[in-house]
Amino acid sequence: MNAFIAVLASDLRGVAARRWYLSVVLTGIVAAVAVVLIAATAQGAERIDSLRADGASVLLLGGLVLALALGGSAFWRGIQGGHLGLLAAAGAPRAVIAVGRALSRVLLLGAALAVWTIVILVGGAAIGRGIDTGFVVHGLAGWETLTITLLGSAAAVLAVLAATAALQALRVFGPTDLPRLAELSIGPWSAGFIALMALLGSGIGLLALARLDQPGGLSRRLRDGTHGQ
Repeated sequence: MNAFIAVLASDLRGVAARRWYLSVVLTGIVAAVAVVLIAATAQGAERIDSLRADGASVLLLGGLVLALALGGSAFWRGIQGGHLGLLAAAGAPRAVIAVGRALSRVLLLGAALAVWTIVILVGGAAIGRGIDTGFVVHGLAGWETLTITLLGSAAAVLAVLAATAALQALRVFGPTDLPRLAELSIGPWSAGFIALMALLGSGIGLLALARLDQPGGLSRRLRDGTHGQ
């Protein structure tokens, strides 16, 4: 348990301080403020529709960018830089390292979505729309679905690394008379195909969850014209 907490805390501190993560979060805050200002120019039912629809777009687009970046960097930089090897040499089990780093990225994604949601909720209250609890539920659902994208991105990178390691093992331990063995490599097209297959797998899970959306969800209310009912 101590090793897990150490890995989790270390990755949380490291990623939260990175410039690219802070830049995405700040950009989302600016976009959320813009959503509130645009909604303030509308009247009546159009105001809450604007706030909800544009706010949902901020969570989706910003969350998607962040999920792909967090998942894609979960293991690649650590492996290339030798950091994960040092953790393993220090006695941390590989499963603990993997779960700890993945969980830290999920928490950081949730933190960003929470900040953007709070900005939109506070802005909505400031322009007279009150606290929209339905939007909070939408934000939590978005965190759930975007977590699948994050894990899919991490799986895509791990799949490429696993394929590269398998090829290296084949060269070292495989039969020496295998034709054109020395010419085999994981090029950009092969790596892209492997990553695409892993992302498609996560996309299928994302679509499956989307189909489970309840009839009273945000998108259905917007289509039916029920505002806060």
